[in-house]
Formats: sequence, structure tokens, C-alpha cells
Amino acid sequence: MSADAAQAVLLTKEDSGQFTLDGQTTLKLQAGARPDAYNTLHGQFLDYVKQHQVQCVCFKGSAVSMGGTKLAHLRAAELRGVLQAAAAGGAEVRTMTKSAASRTSARGKWTST
Repeated sequence: MSADAAQAVLLTKEDSGQFTLDGQTTLKLQAGARPDAYNTLHGQFLDYVKQHQVQCVCFKGSAVSMGGTKLAHLRAAELRGVLQAAAAGGAEVRTMTKSAASRTSARGKWTST
């Protein structure tokens, strides 16, 4: 996730618990007024979720920056919120923090907030 783009991967969870990569795409924010671009991207991601019959969408959560918060960090958080709202229109939404993944991945488990 950046201030003007997000990468999405489409995975299928097999009965064995393994994941298969079914596709990936980059969602880019249009040039121009950010509110209009957010609205367009919201519609595009909601369509993607519905067309692919996505059941759950996981997002990497925000983290505190030790170097201070820059405008790009805030804009990436805005974009994440727009995409979370879009995903909620068609799927379960979960947020995974890096610290939670680090604590639980050693045991083979993932937790979400």
C-alpha cells in the first residue's frame, strides 16, 4: 500500500490449508482530486470483490513510524480506509498487523484485529 496504489492478491484456501495464488492486480489512484479518485477506486475494488466472489479481505494494518509521520503515510492510511470500506460491501474484512503476524507466525497461526 502506498499513497496512490495498492496491490491485491487473490488466493484460494484449499482443504489442506494451503493457499493457491489465483491472481493479482495493482489498484492505482487516478490523477486529479483525491475525493473523486477515492470514489472511483472504491467502486473498482467493490466490483473486484464481488466479481471474484471474495469471502475475506485482509489488510496490513498501520504501524507507528519512528521517523515521524509523513504525508505519504497519512495518504496511504486514507487509501487503506477507502479499500476497507469497499471490501466490507461484499466480504468479511480483517486487518493484520505486522507485530501480530510476527508473534503468531512462528507457531503457524495468524491473528487479526
